[in-house]
This record gives sequence, structure tokens and C-alpha cells, in this order.
Amino acid sequence: MNVLLAEAGLSECARDAACSADFNRPFYIAFAMLVLFSVWFTLSMFATVDVISRHIGFRRSVMWLGVVWIIPIVGAAAWRFGPSRRTLGESRNNVAEMD
Repeated sequence: MNVLLAEAGLSECARDAACSADFNRPFYIAFAMLVLFSVWFTLSMFATVDVISRHIGFRRSVMWLGVVWIIPIVGAAAWRFGPSRRTLGESRNNVAEMD
């Protein structure tokens, strides 16, 4: 095995174990956590803007903001796909326009 590694120019890796999968494990864990945090923060910010821009009432807005920020990623997905895309007032306006 060392002969093959030496021919490939990887003998230092084989001898020092510097190229093993465990070499930079803390870096990879930190990088994965940074990516997950970035996804959570971005989705939560978009959902927050969407919750605030809709006129669903103060209590419902506060409740949804709590769900979005406390439950990572799932909260933002629940807001995006959970409530109907139109509030009661908007649907009444659409019905009035159709008459």
C-alpha cells in the first residue's frame, strides 16, 4: 500500500496521517454549522418580512414570528406552505371585484 502511495506522491500523507479524513474534522463541522445557520437565518428573514407585510393581525403575526425564529428551517417552511396565501380581507375584495 505504501508503494502505491509513494508512486502517487502521497507518501507524506501515508506516513504522517495528515491527509486522513479526521485531519480537519473540526473545520468541516464548523463549516457545516455555518452553512446550516446561514440557511436558517436567510429563510427566517424572508419569512419575517413576509409575515410583517401581510395584514393578519398582531397576535397571529407574533405567533408566526415566534414559530419562524424558534423552530429552525421548519418554522419558515411552515409559514411558507402553512397558511393560505390570501387573508380573509383579500379574498373578500376578490369576490367583490368579480360581481
